[in-house]
Amino acid sequence: QVDFHLTLAGDGPLRRRLAQLTNSYGLDDNVTFPGFVSYERVPELFMETDILIMPSVVHSSGDRDGIPTVIMESLMHRVPVVSTDVAGISEIIKDGETGILIPEKDPQAIADAVIRMVKNRDVALCMAETGRDKVRIQFDPNTSHQRMLDLLIKHAMPS
Repeated sequence: QVDFHLTLAGDGPLRRRLAQLTNSYGLDDNVTFPGFVSYERVPELFMETDILIMPSVVHSSGDRDGIPTVIMESLMHRVPVVSTDVAGISEIIKDGETGILIPEKDPQAIADAVIRMVKNRDVALCMAETGRDKVRIQFDPNTSHQRMLDLLIKHAMPS
């Protein structure tokens, strides 16, 4: 058993149902629902976080996250990440290298990954640091802006 506190940040149509489930399982002292978190408060929230769990799923309509920004923000704050192997997430999270990837809709895999990160905190922090380096290189604004400018020049200039 793991002593925990879960903060479910954000707002949406499932918030009320999740709060009811939290209450029915007697977990009100373990789960906080801050609702929408303003951009200014995001760093504060990450400073209080040990692990980001981002269980993205593919909606029945086919809608899915690309690469959730919160994953990159988490790594930039050196917070280890557990996420599902959906859409573009594996471009940032390499299993066992920059975080832990799990299958979607698999609660046991989430629990196992969290326990793994709790029991191996040094390894988890090392993955977060490696992920931070990856984000800094792969999403460097100067490099990205130069690539975009080069692309625009290439395709906008008459031959």
